[in-house]
Amino acid sequence: MNDYAVQLLIRMLKIYSPSGKEKALSDFLAKEMKKLGFTDKKMLNMLQKAIDEDQKKGLNKWGGKYSKGEKPPSIDPKYWEKW
Repeated sequence: MNDYAVQLLIRMLKIYSPSGKEKALSDFLAKEMKKLGFTDKKMLNMLQKAIDEDQKKGLNKWGGKYSKGEKPPSIDPKYWEKW
């Protein structure tokens, strides 16, 4: 197994992140992704692409369907935390 992946997982598991209190973990992952060369725009584009693909299938990543009138999030930065 990739040593980096294992070490990343170990570092992630050390971050206190119970349901509803995931900000420290999300901040850590955003910083880690930037170290790997991901930009905010690149991350938002990847997220929007996944949302669009799921939208076409009528599914979201958790396997549920979008409710009537519910739309996937916008890629407008005001909807996302600034990293």
